[in-house]
Amino acid sequence: MDTSWMISATREAWSAIPAPPRTEVEPIFASWGEETLQTFVGVAPVDVDITSDGFLGCSPLLELRAPAAAAYLGTYILGLLDGINLQERCGLFDDLLTRGHVLGCLLDKTFWRIVIRPHLPVPCLLALVSLSSFLDEKRDLLAWTPEETAELAKLATSPDTP
Repeated sequence: MDTSWMISATREAWSAIPAPPRTEVEPIFASWGEETLQTFVGVAPVDVDITSDGFLGCSPLLELRAPAAAAYLGTYILGLLDGINLQERCGLFDDLLTRGHVLGCLLDKTFWRIVIRPHLPVPCLLALVSLSSFLDEKRDLLAWTPEETAELAKLATSPDTP
């Protein structure tokens, strides 16, 4: 599975998800600064500029209300995939904060139970299954163990994440 395909699949899965309501996200993003506020508020998840300082300096998924966190998970997955793409091309990655944030969320059983399962539509859940296979193939780039990718696959494919 190639990275550009995974980026397209993620973008397509999240494309129907609108920007979360301003009242739900503005206080959280404002706490990260004006640039972050401008980057996210009123912007659909697939339209967030993942190259902006407002995106790169922010890791809000554990702070947002569950529906907004589910929506912007797609944004952060796109950021992760962009970093993997860069790493494949030149051997370096520049997304340490994004990478750690999204991978941590994806391995968090509570995040799956409270955020992902109840708030994402089927296309997004299917994209996460594909993402788990993709990350297993790329685990050396992430310095992940087979156990970590197996845990993600289990979370992605289990209909009742504990």
